[in-house]
Amino acid sequence: MHRMGQNLSWLGCRAAEEFSRLTGDKKYTDKMTITLADTNGKCMIMGCSESQVFSIFDFSTNYCNLRNLYCGSADGCEPVKHSFKATESTVTPSLGAGSDAKSCITT
Repeated sequence: MHRMGQNLSWLGCRAAEEFSRLTGDKKYTDKMTITLADTNGKCMIMGCSESQVFSIFDFSTNYCNLRNLYCGSADGCEPVKHSFKATESTVTPSLGAGSDAKSCITT
């Protein structure tokens, strides 16, 4: 299983959510938790994405599951509604899990 947490900062929020993502081929599910908290007038997001099957290398899948929710146009992402700036301060992937931001942008 892969566990990955990260902290980011952007303005104003408060929430906690749990959800899952099913791969396009409908074979694999990843579970995610995201917590948003007000920290000194900024919003900190902490998240965890975990594959529900055992794998040694995830090719940054769990990292991208979360990163693609907050990355903005300056990062090469296409925001659904608004683009905002996020500062990624800590990423802690589990053994074998990746955290390559370039893997998150596919064309």
